[in-house]
Amino acid sequence: MSLTTDTLRVIDDARRDVARLTDQRSGAILASFTAAWAEVEPVLAAAVAAALATGRITRSALTRDRALAAALDNISAALARATAEAAAGIVSDLGPATTGAAAAQSRVLTSQLPPGTGSPAAPPRDALDEIVRRARQQIHAASWPIPAQQVAVMKAELIRGVAAGANPRETATRIMARTGDAFVGGWSRAENIARTETLDAFRRAQAATDAVNRDLVSEWVWLSALSPRSCPACIARHGTRHPIDEPGPEGHQRCRCARVTVTKSWADLGFRGVTEPADVFPDAEAWFEGLPPETQRHVLGPSRYDAWTRGAYPMSVWARRQTNPGWRPSWVTSPAPVGAR
Repeated sequence: MSLTTDTLRVIDDARRDVARLTDQRSGAILASFTAAWAEVEPVLAAAVAAALATGRITRSALTRDRALAAALDNISAALARATAEAAAGIVSDLGPATTGAAAAQSRVLTSQLPPGTGSPAAPPRDALDEIVRRARQQIHAASWPIPAQQVAVMKAELIRGVAAGANPRETATRIMARTGDAFVGGWSRAENIARTETLDAFRRAQAATDAVNRDLVSEWVWLSALSPRSCPACIARHGTRHPIDEPGPEGHQRCRCARVTVTKSWADLGFRGVTEPADVFPDAEAWFEGLPPETQRHVLGPSRYDAWTRGAYPMSVWARRQTNPGWRPSWVTSPAPVGAR
């Protein structure tokens, strides 16, 4: 039941593998949305310029402008294509993510067992297929609203740009910049879905491996990356112990935390009289207290850092669990206490 340096190395390797997968998908999604914007941007720019050239453009006239309406229809179609392409790509990553997770989880268990114990059991293929099926449903449910919602944002930016403008050329430049940002905002949402759902599928495949090795495992431990990029909630959840049947880690969107399964003690597994290696699982409190003050402040933010230094915001309260309709519960950073500067 000791988490060894080999265990942590296997976990780090697995996290790098899934990060490489999601980084590649992120790049592909960005390329798709960038190409879609390059296709529709000239049409929108021409429609905006023509509308502004009349000198009569108002909010009401804007909503009735046929050229702008046609341009927005083209944008909606381009967004739909880019989003569908992104969703299909994300789904294609689920198979490698789940099979890779199951293989990595087997290595995690092996790293904690006496040499020569044998290989842990692999989860059945249908269990991994079910994980992929459920993730596919979630990906499509999360991605299909993107086109309509982003077009709505772009319309709002058109109206806002016209209302604030005086010089037609400056107004057109501002409108195109803001609507372009709104269009590419669809990429950031699709990219967020890619990272979050792929990581969740990875963790569920780990859990499926645990489920078929109940004779070996006892619990799982939440492992944060413990880096200056880690959020306070992830740091606070680091080291918490959970029953094998409990899903998780249920971090925030894009959470990089890992599920580290702990095997039963060697004595409980029947290996009596054999000394287990020392447990090397890192301590979050010690790690954070060893950081330079400026890094601690960066991680917590000014008000939380001030409260922490005064003893009013201990690590035990940094995380709170929230419900998320249409998704799953998640642990997020709790606010600073009232009165913190």
